[in-house]
Amino acid sequence: MISDISFLSVLHEQVSVIVTTTVPFAEWTSLFGGDQRLTAALLDRLAFHAHVLRFAGQSFRLRHSISQQEAGAARGATPREAGADVA
Repeated sequence: MISDISFLSVLHEQVSVIVTTTVPFAEWTSLFGGDQRLTAALLDRLAFHAHVLRFAGQSFRLRHSISQQEAGAARGATPREAGADVA
């Protein structure tokens, strides 16, 4: 299996890569097993020539889901009928 760093090394400066996450850069080390060198190398490749967009505020999907649940509850629907994601 190819590792994340190997995968990005192959793609580095060859193609465009889009990464989305809700995890701040400061917490990425924990995602890669606490390996600070691996995380630094990965972020170095990702951030080189990158455009980093940070969004603040509540998620559109979360806000939409909550409004659907509230609308369903107002008319007496079950969470599934109201459009909520039920596991």
